[in-house]
Amino acid sequence: MEWQLDAATWDTLRAAPGQDLRVQVTSAYLVQNRLREGPYRLESPRTIRVEDSR
Repeated sequence: MEWQLDAATWDTLRAAPGQDLRVQVTSAYLVQNRLREGPYRLESPRTIRVEDSR
């Protein structure tokens, strides 16, 4: 239901304010922590931009 970035990934995002970053979204269906379907990946990566919050 929820996923959080690890510290190294946050550091990467913080180091690139205002830059376009590409992320690959992957999903799957789990039942009792066991993979039932997937993983599914979007056809193409998505572009995101992290803005400086200062």
